[in-house]
Amino acid sequence: SWLLPTISLESIKLALNSLIEIIKKKNKPISAADLAELVKAENLLSELAAEPEESIIQSLLSTSKKVALNPFNEWGLEYWQTIALKRMSDKIYLVLQKEGKPMHFTAIAKRINEIGFDKKIANPATIHNELILDAKYVLVGRGIYALAEWGYKPGVVSDVIAEVLNDAKRPLSREEIIERVMAKRLVKRSTIILALMDKSKFFKNQANEYMASA
Repeated sequence: SWLLPTISLESIKLALNSLIEIIKKKNKPISAADLAELVKAENLLSELAAEPEESIIQSLLSTSKKVALNPFNEWGLEYWQTIALKRMSDKIYLVLQKEGKPMHFTAIAKRINEIGFDKKIANPATIHNELILDAKYVLVGRGIYALAEWGYKPGVVSDVIAEVLNDAKRPLSREEIIERVMAKRLVKRSTIILALMDKSKFFKNQANEYMASA
């Protein structure tokens, strides 16, 4: 690395530490452009530039071994799974995180190959096995998986309904149940309605609301 004689090494170190602290607090990969906005908002790096630009931030971060870029050109701590990407499961996680919605395992494999993390080809069968074996992922439809951290729940539909009723701590109407279940599982309305007909698990009170059977 090199620096201009008008800039002190100490100011560079302070600026870099400030950027790394922002990344730590964010706790997920972030682009240099977004970092620049946060820096402006917090009035950091003023000693280096009146208006810290993306290029300045890129230059600063590139001097540190504590941070690195992922394939989406986002900065993060070098040991994060969303940055290091040593395993296939790490690639799956990052793809789902960036997509922001559940995906079919074949679509995940296709996206990994499109991005080209490395020379390894993502085989749909391999991706499926990773999704099945890792608790970070939840099956929410036929071959469709989501991140568990999004709040999606595993299990058959009746199990999800029972959990919804238990969480509500009160009887719920059919529409309330459908809405809450569909927030946790990618399932058709008709499937939920059919599951509610199981009288061994659910019953309706006089207000036509559903409760879980004892």
